[in-house]
Amino acid sequence: MRERLLSHCYKFATNGDMKAARLFLEVTSEKRPKTSIRNQQNNFIQVSGTTITEAQLKELTEDQQQQLQRILKGFNIPKEFVAV
Repeated sequence: MRERLLSHCYKFATNGDMKAARLFLEVTSEKRPKTSIRNQQNNFIQVSGTTITEAQLKELTEDQQQQLQRILKGFNIPKEFVAV
């Protein structure tokens, strides 16, 4: 029964019925998992091939964090990019 219905749907689709074509393609296409887009932000500093990750930045002492902030502010980097 299924094949008969699909063949009728195909026949209507090849004769220009767009709803039949869409239905045929939906039913016969491979099922793909729905992809969800998540915003992911990776925070790190990279200078001359050396990368400092966000986890490493969090391990710095308060004095080291303040010193790093002063260094970065010397480059006139916009504030939204400097959050240690």
